[in-house]
This record gives sequence, structure tokens and C-alpha cells, in this order.
Amino acid sequence: MNSPEEDKKARIAAYKAEYRIKNKERIKDYLQKNAERIKEKQRAWRIANADRVKEADKIWRAANAERIKEMHREVSRAWYLKNKERVIAAARQWEKENPERKKASREKCIENKRAFDRAYRLNNPEKMRVHSQNRKARKRSSGGRLSVGIVKKLIALQKGKCASCKEMLAKTGHHVDHIIPLAIGGEHSDSNVQLLCPTCNMSKGAKHPVDFMQSRGFLL
Repeated sequence: MNSPEEDKKARIAAYKAEYRIKNKERIKDYLQKNAERIKEKQRAWRIANADRVKEADKIWRAANAERIKEMHREVSRAWYLKNKERVIAAARQWEKENPERKKASREKCIENKRAFDRAYRLNNPEKMRVHSQNRKARKRSSGGRLSVGIVKKLIALQKGKCASCKEMLAKTGHHVDHIIPLAIGGEHSDSNVQLLCPTCNMSKGAKHPVDFMQSRGFLL
């Protein structure tokens, strides 16, 4: 059973709700005519009740953490799409001015990716077995095969450089990459392979080559 005070609050809330429904246009007109005065009043209230506002904001953020993250992701995506060329140009300029930091960053990425892959393989042996079987099946179904010495031939054709970032493969190591990935219908043949550094190959994954190069700022 509610206390008299709770009953009073409930009656007031019901009256306000009913009033807002019956006077919707009148309230809208009032808000438009007094927008600045209302904003100033609200601003003054927030200043006078800063601690209360801060606590309420903290509670709301805790209750809506995922919603806030998604909002930030959407804003970031929208900003990136709007400023894509500017971002790519800035990244290229930074890499040009900071070759040593770029190299350290690439090495760190490779190290982290290898550690992640090792942990994933150890923790997901069944998934890795299925993945291996599926990849072998795709190679067989493609009807092709790689010739002996293809890696040496590619190193010569690519002048020892990664086909994507142009880093020297002698320093980075190399992966044999299917230009059109097997997962989207590419052939397991000499004409469909290239050498990429480990970082570029792991970044490319099963992307179409056009999509991958566009993500790197090329073929725009």
C-alpha cells in the first residue's frame, strides 16, 4: 500500500501527463517562444546542482555503456568516411616522417598477431582442423597447382618487395597470397599468387584485391 506522499506524487504525475496530452500544441508554442529563456534557466540549474548532475550522468553512463560505445563508433565511422582522403594523406605523411616508428609499429603488429594466432589455434583445435580441411578442399576444387620455384620467380618479378606496401621481403619475411582469395573463387595457380609481407597478408585476409587496395588508400 502506498503512503499518502506517494499517492500525491502519483496523482500529480498523472495530471501532468494528461495535461501534456491535452495541450500538446500550446506547450510546443510556449517552448518555441521561450527557448532561450528556458535554456538559460536550465544552464543555471545545472551550475547550481553540478554535483547532482555529475552523479546522474555517471549513473546514466554506467547503465548505457554499450549504447554510448555504439554511438561513438557511429560518429567515428561517419567522420572517417567524410574525411577519408585527409586521414590517408595524414597517415602517409606520418609514415614518411617517422620511418623508424613505422617499422617498430609494424613489427609490434606482427608480434601481436602471431601471439593471438598461436593462442587461437591452441584454444580452438577443432575449428582449425575444419578450416584446414576446407582450405585444402578449395585448393583441390580450384583445379590448379603451384609450380616448383614459384616463390623465387615472384621474388624476382616483384624485385624482392611486398606487392602491397613495397617493404623488402628479405627483412619482413613473406607469405604466398592468393590475389583472388580461394574463399571467393580464386584459383590455386601461379597466375593468382603474389608475395606479401606478413602484415599485409594478415590484413588482406579473404578480401577482394580491389577492396583491400582501397582500404589502403589506393584505387579510390
